[in-house]
Amino acid sequence: MNILKNYKRKLALRSITGNMGRVVENEDEIICYVKQKKVGKDCIFLNGCRSFDNGNTARKYGIDKPIHYIFDGLKCSSDIYGYDGIKLDFRNCYFKYCSYISLVGDCEFENCIFASSLFYDIYADDITIKSSSISVLAGYNRFHVAAIYKLSLIDVDGIGGHFSKNRSVYFSSGKEILFKDTNIDCLDISIAAEKLVSINSNLRARRTANIESNEISGLVVDSPNTICNNISISGGKMNINKEDTLLDRKREDLIDVLKEIRDKCKDVNELKIKEVSEKIQSRPISKVLKR
Repeated sequence: MNILKNYKRKLALRSITGNMGRVVENEDEIICYVKQKKVGKDCIFLNGCRSFDNGNTARKYGIDKPIHYIFDGLKCSSDIYGYDGIKLDFRNCYFKYCSYISLVGDCEFENCIFASSLFYDIYADDITIKSSSISVLAGYNRFHVAAIYKLSLIDVDGIGGHFSKNRSVYFSSGKEILFKDTNIDCLDISIAAEKLVSINSNLRARRTANIESNEISGLVVDSPNTICNNISISGGKMNINKEDTLLDRKREDLIDVLKEIRDKCKDVNELKIKEVSEKIQSRPISKVLKR
């Protein structure tokens, strides 16, 4: 009886992971090691235990746990979508002709290569990219990564080719972005987060660098046109910190206030001159000359 029960449980585990590969269950989570033959489709959909299709099966067999999908040593050419708070790990993977990776959950890339594709759009709750490289892309030449909470780029090589560079690089996070031991070289770069921390990293934009953040630490940017919090600052290589951006903003605010005061004074002076002029013109000329 136990043999049959265990067999049905194994079938249930395969079913809720979409028969994507070998499944291992431990106390805290369900791990699915995805097979190469499963990633050659146009799109891959990865579900958790609480999805509409998996909910009843997970409760019936007592396997209502987080699902952790691992892509290890695979060539990925499919768009990938994940739901229900799954965890997704890419290890030693080669991406080619894969444009979208979007999931509700956390995503990590380690020792991966992002090669030729029209573009890359990567979205997740928390995203970590480490010990990976971004090659020069074809087509739209766009590499966009957006995390709801935290985005970490650690030991990432985004320099590209000697003669050609990626056109548009965009990193954003609802809370924090960390650059550590990372080098990016592109035409245009945009970075947006509540907090930006950079350690031993260099970001080069040959046309424009656009930075938006309330807290910046150690961010090294090299661009002829750097815009920080909607303020254009001098071009060239510079180290941007929170104090610098706040001081620049305060200077801009002071200039705006002084301009407003100048304009108000000018209006008051013109009004006074007009009043005096009208008063003089309305009086008889003999009285004016007498005075």
